[in-house]
Amino acid sequence: MRATAGSRHVGPPGAWVAAAAYALLTLALTWPLPIGLARDVPMDLADPLLNSWIVGWGAEHLRRFASGDGGAFAGFWNANIFHPAPLTLTYSEHLFAQALQAAPVYAATRDVILCYNLLFLSTFVLSGIGLFLLLRDVTGDAGAAFAGGVMFAFAPYRFEHAAHLQLLSYQWLPFALLGLRRFAWTGRLRPLALGTLALVAHGLSCGYYLLFFSPFVAAYSVYETHAAGRWWSRRHWLGLALAALVTLAATLPFLLPYVRAREQLQTVRSALTVRQFSADLAAWVTATPESRLWGPRLVGLPRDAGHLFPGLTPVALALAAVTGAVFACWRSQPRTRAPWRAVAGLAACVAVGLVAAHRLRGSNSSPPVMRGLGLAVTPVEILAFALGALLAALALSAGVRQLAARATSSFTGFSTGSCILGVWLSLGIEPRLWGLDLGVPGLYSLLYAHVPGFDGLRAPERYAAVVVLFLSLLAGIGVARLRRVRFGTGAAALVLGGFLLECVCVPLPLNRTWDSDGLRRPPAPGRVPEPAVYAVVRTLPPDAVLLELPVGEILWETRAMFYSTRHWRALVNGYSGYFPRGYIDVRAAFRNALRDPDEAWRVLRVSGATHVIVHGWAWYRERVGQRIVSDLEARGARRLFGSEGDVLLALPAPPPQVQSAEALHDE
Repeated sequence: MRATAGSRHVGPPGAWVAAAAYALLTLALTWPLPIGLARDVPMDLADPLLNSWIVGWGAEHLRRFASGDGGAFAGFWNANIFHPAPLTLTYSEHLFAQALQAAPVYAATRDVILCYNLLFLSTFVLSGIGLFLLLRDVTGDAGAAFAGGVMFAFAPYRFEHAAHLQLLSYQWLPFALLGLRRFAWTGRLRPLALGTLALVAHGLSCGYYLLFFSPFVAAYSVYETHAAGRWWSRRHWLGLALAALVTLAATLPFLLPYVRAREQLQTVRSALTVRQFSADLAAWVTATPESRLWGPRLVGLPRDAGHLFPGLTPVALALAAVTGAVFACWRSQPRTRAPWRAVAGLAACVAVGLVAAHRLRGSNSSPPVMRGLGLAVTPVEILAFALGALLAALALSAGVRQLAARATSSFTGFSTGSCILGVWLSLGIEPRLWGLDLGVPGLYSLLYAHVPGFDGLRAPERYAAVVVLFLSLLAGIGVARLRRVRFGTGAAALVLGGFLLECVCVPLPLNRTWDSDGLRRPPAPGRVPEPAVYAVVRTLPPDAVLLELPVGEILWETRAMFYSTRHWRALVNGYSGYFPRGYIDVRAAFRNALRDPDEAWRVLRVSGATHVIVHGWAWYRERVGQRIVSDLEARGARRLFGSEGDVLLALPAPPPQVQSAEALHDE
C-alpha cells in the first residue's frame, strides 16, 4: 500500500474537485451556521465568544503593526481582561495562527463573529484537503483518499468539540506529514519547506496539539526515513534538523510567556483535575450527544471527556486495512516445513508469557472489573503475558521476526501503532473502565510527571485527535482495498454514505445559553444592535478600566469580553482557563453586594477599576441593579450615561496602585 511521491493517482476526484466537495459537505453538515455567519456562533455563548475575543485581540495587534505601529505587540500577552493581573492571554490558547488567517477579514470588517465562523468552517475544509493529499500520496487512489478526508474532516470528535476552535484546529497536520513524506522520498526541499510551514501553523494553533502531536511527528519522520532508505543520507538529516530548528524558532516566542506565567502564577493543573478530564475506556464506545444516529443509542458515563466514539464505519474500515495488511505479509512468508516446530514455538511462547505474568504482575488481587468478568488476574498480568509471548515468538521464529519487521515498517503498521498509543494516552494517569481502575499503568502519568508543559494541560482525552488522524488514514487504506474488488467502488460509496449518516449533527446548535442564579440569559451579541453604552465607552481615555456588572457568570463575562473588541479598554471582568485571585475577590464581593456594600466598595477600589457599567436589565429583579447604582452614586460615583437599562459610572478618584495578582484558581 505505498505509492511513491509523484506517482499516478487512480480515479477521480482531483484536488480541486475534492476541495469543492469538502466545502459543500461543510456547509451541509454545519447547517444552519452558514446562513448566519455574522450573527450566530456554533454551540453556545461561552467558549466561542472567548475564542472570538482571542482572535480579535491577535488580529487587532496585527492590524496595528501593519499600519505602522512598531510597538503594537509590546503588551500582547497582557490582554485586556482580569485587570491588573499580568500575562492574561496565557490563561488560554493564544490562537495566533488563527489571528493571522483572520487578519484581512478583521481589518476590513472589525467583525470578530464573522472571523470566528470563517475560521470554524475552514478547519473542516482544510482537514479534508490535507488528508486527501496525504492519503492520495500513500495509496495512489484518489477515491479512497477522498473518503479518508471525509472521515477526518467530519469525525464525531470534531462535533463533540464544536464549541472549541482550538480543538478543531489540527488541520495542518496532514500537510506537515505530507511535506515530510515527499522530502523523504524525493529529496526536494520545497515539500520540506511547505511541511515546516504547516508544522509551525499547527504549533501556533493549539498548545495542546503542539505537545500531543510532536512525538508522533518525530516518529513519523523516522518512519519515512527508514521506509525511503535515507538512513545514511547526510542531506536528509540536515534537512530534518533545519526544519526542526525553524519550527522551534517560530514557536518558542509563543511558549516562553507560558513558561513565565507558570513560574509567576503557578499555572499547574492538579492530578485531580487531570483525572477528571481523562477519558474513561468506555468513552470510546460512547457517542457525542450531538450525533443524531448514535447520540441516543450509545450513552455512557455522565462525565466530562466521555464521548469519543469515532464511528462504526472508520473502525470497520481500519480493521479491514489492518487485517488485509497482516494477511498480505503472512502470505508472503515462506511456509514452514516442520509443523511440529510451530507447535513447539507456540508452547514456548505460552510458557514464557506465564512466567512473565507471574514475575511482572502488578498485584495479587484482581480489580472489580476483572472479577466481574470472572478473571482472577490483573490487566497488568494479561499485558505481561502478551508481551512475554510476543518476545518468545520473536526469539523463536524467523518468520515472525520477518512478519513483525514488515508490519512495523509499513504505513498501516505505523498508523495502527499510533492509534493504539493515542487511545492509551487519552486514558490519562489512571486508566479506568466504567469508572473502575483497570490496574494498567497510565502512560500519560510519565508525561505529566517528567515532561515540561504537560502538567499545565488538564485534558488527556484530547489525544483523541491523534486517534482521529491515524484512524482516518487507516480507513482510507481500507477503502482503497475495498475498491480493488469487484463492485468495490459502489460498495465504497455506500460505506461513505453510511459514515455521513453517523456524523450528522444537523441542525448544529447555535447561541446556546443556560440559566444563572437570578440573572436573565443574555442575547446573542450578533443578533442584537450594539448597546448604546459602548459608544460612550469608546470616548473614554485609553487607560480607562471597566468593571461590568453582573460579574462572575460565564455568559455575562464572555459578553463583556466580546463588546470589549469594540473599544479595547481594560476589563476587570474575564473568562478563561484560569482565574486570578483579584478577580475571585471581585466576583465574591459583588455576589453579596446588597448584603455587604462596604466590602463590595472596598474590593472595587482595590481592583483598579475607573468606571463601572451596571446592566440593570440583567437581573430578574430590576431593583438589584438600581440599588447597586444608587449605592455607588452615594459613594461619589458620577453617572456618565444611562439608557436601555445600562448605566455607566465614573468612580470618584483614581484608585490606589495595587500589586499584580499572582494567585490563580483553576476552574
